[in-house]
Amino acid sequence: MSNQPRKKPNPRGGKKRKTDGRGKTPGSQKNWFLPGNQAAVTHGGYVSELPPEIAEQAAELPSTPEHLAELIQLERGRLFMVLKKEAEWNAKVDYNALAHSDYQLNEVVARASNGEKQTTTKRVRPDFEAQIDRLVGRIGYLVLEHTRIERQLSLTGDEAAALRKQIIDQGEAEAWSCTQIGLEIEKRGLEVPFTLQAQIKRELSFIEPEEPDNGLTDDELERLSDEYQQEATSEQQWLEARHEDVKAIHGANQKRSAQ
Repeated sequence: MSNQPRKKPNPRGGKKRKTDGRGKTPGSQKNWFLPGNQAAVTHGGYVSELPPEIAEQAAELPSTPEHLAELIQLERGRLFMVLKKEAEWNAKVDYNALAHSDYQLNEVVARASNGEKQTTTKRVRPDFEAQIDRLVGRIGYLVLEHTRIERQLSLTGDEAAALRKQIIDQGEAEAWSCTQIGLEIEKRGLEVPFTLQAQIKRELSFIEPEEPDNGLTDDELERLSDEYQQEATSEQQWLEARHEDVKAIHGANQKRSAQ
């Protein structure tokens, strides 16, 4: 006989159905890149599995102002679509016209009842705000990159080096910080020199966090602590004196009653 443990028989008979491992929440971020989940296509989970010729074409796309302008236009179109869907969704809310399909699938629960498998779904309101924030951030990054590349292309290597030197000399003459010099260089769409980057990191490491306007220094806290301690001591002394006064009054009343 084999020493392998026996498999538990399936009470419903037949072969046990294989699952894709996604569990009850196929839309969860943990399951984005599992086989069968189409969300992985949207979020780039299959980029490494692209055919070689497609991956080669994608890698050859130049980062030119024209290409970035097309990407900006595409992202803006996506943003307008999300804004339109949000407006339509809110209008349906106002007119109480929301349907089951208007909600986003969030969870799938499978239950067995009376030998039959029943599946229920849980749907939630689409997170329009998160989509809008992500698209706005993407557009902002592309616009900055578009401006930087345009400025780089408009300057030759010697012109860029001369402009960078001019900014550094001006910063040293006007006692700018390294961080401010780096910002001025980036505003011109130029690359910050490596040595200046190291100086900026060192400068930022020495910056102490600002105290709030209503914050207290250590000396003020110590003074307030001493005042509180003195008040607590005097209050205890007052209570003890008051206790003695009450005791004396109570004793006098007892003597008067005895007479």
